[in-house]
Amino acid sequence: MIGLGFYNVTQTTTDLNGPFLRFTSEPESSTVNDGGSVTFTGIATAEFKHNPTIPGERVTNTGTIGYQWYIDGVAAVDTTDKISGAQTNELTLSNLVSPTDNAKSVFLRAVYNGSAYQSESGAITAGIAASTGNGVNQPVDTSTIAVGVNPTITIDTQPEDATAGQGIDATFTVVVSTSDDSGVSYQWNQNGSPLSNSDSISGVNTPTLTISDFDVGTSSITVTVSHPTAGNSPVTSDAATFTVVANRSIIEWYYHDGSGNFFGNGTNNLADGSLTLTVNPSNPTSVYSFHTPEKDTKVRMTLAAAAGATEVAVGGEGAKSEFNITLERNTEYILKLGSQSQPTGGLNGGGGAAYLYKKGTLLVACGGGGGGGKGSNANSNCVGGDGGGPGIAGFNGRNNRRGDGGTGGIPGLTGGLPTIGFFPGGNVYGGVNWDANTGGRVSACTIGSDYFQARFSPCEDIGQSRFRDINGNEMSQTPIIQRGYKPGIGHRNNGGNGGNPNQAGGGSGAYGGTAGNDGSGGGGGSGYSNGEVEIITNGLGGNQSTEAFAIFELFTGDPEIRTVRFRILRFTDNDVTVTFTKTSGIGPDTLTFGPLGGTDTAQIGEGAVYERTSNTASIPQAGGEIKANNFRVVNNQSFEIVDQVSSDFKHLQITPDLGFFTDSTYKLFAGENTRNSEFFEEN
Repeated sequence: MIGLGFYNVTQTTTDLNGPFLRFTSEPESSTVNDGGSVTFTGIATAEFKHNPTIPGERVTNTGTIGYQWYIDGVAAVDTTDKISGAQTNELTLSNLVSPTDNAKSVFLRAVYNGSAYQSESGAITAGIAASTGNGVNQPVDTSTIAVGVNPTITIDTQPEDATAGQGIDATFTVVVSTSDDSGVSYQWNQNGSPLSNSDSISGVNTPTLTISDFDVGTSSITVTVSHPTAGNSPVTSDAATFTVVANRSIIEWYYHDGSGNFFGNGTNNLADGSLTLTVNPSNPTSVYSFHTPEKDTKVRMTLAAAAGATEVAVGGEGAKSEFNITLERNTEYILKLGSQSQPTGGLNGGGGAAYLYKKGTLLVACGGGGGGGKGSNANSNCVGGDGGGPGIAGFNGRNNRRGDGGTGGIPGLTGGLPTIGFFPGGNVYGGVNWDANTGGRVSACTIGSDYFQARFSPCEDIGQSRFRDINGNEMSQTPIIQRGYKPGIGHRNNGGNGGNPNQAGGGSGAYGGTAGNDGSGGGGGSGYSNGEVEIITNGLGGNQSTEAFAIFELFTGDPEIRTVRFRILRFTDNDVTVTFTKTSGIGPDTLTFGPLGGTDTAQIGEGAVYERTSNTASIPQAGGEIKANNFRVVNNQSFEIVDQVSSDFKHLQITPDLGFFTDSTYKLFAGENTRNSEFFEEN
């Protein structure tokens, strides 16, 4: 049996072998600036291979080439604002962002789509229509290329104007970012010219420039920021003005405690007016650290301790003293200002002292007032003793005939205060004995905490540093200057303590006052000076406030002391008096006129100011006080006052031969003190 195999041969119009695909043009990597656009192009071709010796083999290209772009391996899709041409041979990427779009990978894929069985005319006719197969090597991809997006430099914080004295550092700072967080380079310029580091200039290639100059004037400071690839490099900042002025009488102060708690700071130019620093009763153990940053500055300083608390009886006044002191540039000074709050004064109302230190050395102490008598055995006569000014003992508290009034602290003799003090009860290091009635003694130099005791002697300098707390940690809010103060033990809270409710506390000071016994007033604390300041006014008391304070005024020379004569005319049998109290300048603390007529004299410095604080009349109406509108000033020369019985305004008339009355204020102006010949008859 013979088997025969037959193959059915049928003519076809289909090209059985599809084309071979290849790219004749490929996209190339490209880099643009942040926010820019880029277009990539690729071109593919379909190649048909045939054997011309084979009858009927055709090469008929009736198919199409299809394209698809891929971004980071994912088929791209057209979007309204970012991608177009994703399925064409030309891809456009818009609004490119650094660093999000930087280093994205891109390639193009091509395929050959075979044609349908139809002619170009559309009619299907046997023997005429033709069709091609798919590409034999598809899909075909281009090489993968990269999209580069350059970063952008942004100046987030521009340098600000700065003013400094001659030879004093000023700083200019810029804050810069880049879109991809890459680094930049800096070049600071003055008046458009690049700066170089020198003795007076540093940080020219950093974000912060430090510069000083001795020539008074102004200049323009800019910084140029560069980046190797940033599209907007280099970028130049806005111009800041650098102003150099003649060195100013500036005080920089910082309010904090010794434990690292910071409460505030400020800068005051004394040429613009005085500076007053007052204790915050909620932080009676805090200190003010201050210095003059531009030059040695001579100031007239008023230092006042706190009055004792008023209970049944009035607390003693805190001592107030005026003195001249030259504050050395970039040297640490410390103010400890007390109140009636513990632990600055003795328990039960003792007033806190006021202390001034230069680094670790005590310069001046003003004693706090003793607490007023309290308890069932107290009466209005049991007043606390006044605190003493520098070198003056505190005054004794008054007794009620049953108990002893507290003894005032003994004076701290000039320069004679021992280095090491002690707390009430006698402890040097063991803290306060709150049952001890007798006062302690302040240390002439600060001992400090264990940290400082292990490293420095009490009077020893610390050196260039920020303020260090009791643990030795620098407080970042404070500047680097020459320091020596050591927080911790200094024995400031040395007033005698009232151990029971009937004992009024003694005021603290150089030596603390003793607590009052059995309802009596506490003794005032004493004062001290080491001799480095020039005392102008001094004495017992002077501050009725229970908060200590310090006033700084620019020293412009001692005013001329003038002998002022006051003519007092009396036109009534009633006893009428008026009192003026000094608010500034040199002169008696008070001027009291009446009830008798005559002539009074007073030594008053030019520029002193007095304000009316009280007046009385012998006829007790409205509490014995003369109404405020029952006085007048005539021609700025004569002050006239009347009691409440009549209204002729001449019950008491006061006329100075120098100076002027303005409403209820008497002023002795420098350079304007012509003698009053019209109202004062010369003798």
